[in-house]
Amino acid sequence: MLFNSPVTLNWSDKHNYLDPAASVAEVLSSVVRPNPLYESNSLFEPLLHEGERTADPPRQRIIQGDNLSALRWLVSAGYSEKIDLIYIDPPYLSQSNYHSRVLLTDGKQKEWLQRDVFKDNGIADLPTYLNHLYLRLILMRELLSSTGSIFVHLDWHACHYVKILLDEIFGVDNFINEIVWCYSGGSGSKRHFHRKHDIILWYGKGNNYTFNPQFRNYSEGTVQRGLTRVKGDRFRLHEEGALLQDWWTDINKILSPTAYENLKFPTQKPTALLRRLIECASHPGGLIADFYAGSGTLAQVGEEAGRNWISCDNNNVAVNTMIYRLLEMRSRDFRLDIMKNSEEPDADQPGFEIDGPHFASAGKDGRWLEIGLKDYMPSMSDENKLKGDWAWPVLLDFWEIDTDYRGGCFNSCWQVIRPQHHQYDSNITTRVRIPVSCQDSYNLAVRVHDIFGNVILKRVDH
Repeated sequence: MLFNSPVTLNWSDKHNYLDPAASVAEVLSSVVRPNPLYESNSLFEPLLHEGERTADPPRQRIIQGDNLSALRWLVSAGYSEKIDLIYIDPPYLSQSNYHSRVLLTDGKQKEWLQRDVFKDNGIADLPTYLNHLYLRLILMRELLSSTGSIFVHLDWHACHYVKILLDEIFGVDNFINEIVWCYSGGSGSKRHFHRKHDIILWYGKGNNYTFNPQFRNYSEGTVQRGLTRVKGDRFRLHEEGALLQDWWTDINKILSPTAYENLKFPTQKPTALLRRLIECASHPGGLIADFYAGSGTLAQVGEEAGRNWISCDNNNVAVNTMIYRLLEMRSRDFRLDIMKNSEEPDADQPGFEIDGPHFASAGKDGRWLEIGLKDYMPSMSDENKLKGDWAWPVLLDFWEIDTDYRGGCFNSCWQVIRPQHHQYDSNITTRVRIPVSCQDSYNLAVRVHDIFGNVILKRVDH
């Protein structure tokens, strides 16, 4: 039985969920094969990692679009009971606007750019919030495997409401832990105790959920004195450390704006936190997912931990950030699935010009293709108008090349990224040289991502 909690929440339209007549959105799919080029103002011979490629379509995927449409599509595509772990970090009812702030620099000129990411409407919109989560949690339960788990990351604003929803959908008996993540950081309030913890609610699909015990380091005092006299000589300290409890104080928030891990994305969670959750409730080769993916921390940690992953978000800045961090780490190939309501850009859009292509011999079986960008003109909203007169390379996030573009979806073969992500200056190369096979004609296209979240695609005449 799906709903087995003796206590439930009720609000208008609650039971208008999962309309059986709801259509499944069309998805445009392409493949990103990370081959990042990042050397500034020069042409060079890039290093390929083709030995890691396989002919099979990658299981890793970024889905761009509304997560309700994405969940319905995954169910229709045969993913029911296929996902081993779901982690979500949904809105908190915080009544806050969340922005991504980046610093533009060019010589002596500096300017902060604030980009809108999402708005959390707060408690005044509680029925809409509950309905939003209810529809999605039901579908997430459908996608979880029989040994799967879901982790729902919240704070004090809404955890009590969502706990009741999870009891109803997953069952009171399938609640495993309320994990308290404690962290430090400044706070100016003098009207209450400083709020310095989040709650992560952990539920299993059933009672056969996966759990790999996790350990913490013993304190220095415990190591020095061993175990207490009361426990006696029969007891010894475990080599792995002490079994981890349900309150965590050893992982801090990403606080420093200059921290290596900081991607300048609001709500970004530390990799150590996601690594602990992934390692405790899944196995290498398993499938994990995040349907409020933000900056893509789950995807990065999943790559490092040998898991297959799905990351979904409907914000262009979020999707660009995810793609960039995967390119930077030279991840495995992954799919980019764009929901119909988040349309793939049409080819031949205005906005920039192509310099090239120019060809040079590279032996009997191949040649070099030189190609570059020029005269990029970004689209800026009134909110994003910049005060400074910036050289256009400063406004680029990254750009990609498809060497066999057939129309429709863009398949990324090469990507030009910055030497240091989120250091927005002119230090991004606008001209590269890549190897191609010898043939009479080429179907080339370039896709540009700028710092405002715009994506522009253009065919290359040659």
